[in-house]
Amino acid sequence: ASVDDLNAREMGLCGFSDSWHQGCRDCPYIIIKGLHRGLTEGDLLVVFSQYGEIGYVELLRDAETNASRGVAFIRYLDWRAGCQAIDNFNGIELAQAPILVDHHRVARRRTGDVDDR
Repeated sequence: ASVDDLNAREMGLCGFSDSWHQGCRDCPYIIIKGLHRGLTEGDLLVVFSQYGEIGYVELLRDAETNASRGVAFIRYLDWRAGCQAIDNFNGIELAQAPILVDHHRVARRRTGDVDDR
């Protein structure tokens, strides 16, 4: 089975009505903190897209140096994919840096978001 098939099957098995994620149903954004400064938006797409289609990625950068600040926002097209990413990535080491992944309740809105198409 493909990764998409496995993800769809896992989302179908979850009882989201009983999950703490249910309160974030209207928020498809996640926030990732503690990222290694060498990671790029492309790296995040590769890693985080294994749980669903991503519509938006924003890696926060210093306004003067353009260096990564180690924080990113991702919006999944299906909010349940964000739940899977949180459950599977929160607390892991990515590029030798421990990361924190959680729901982000404030919508990020920048040019280039999939809704701008």
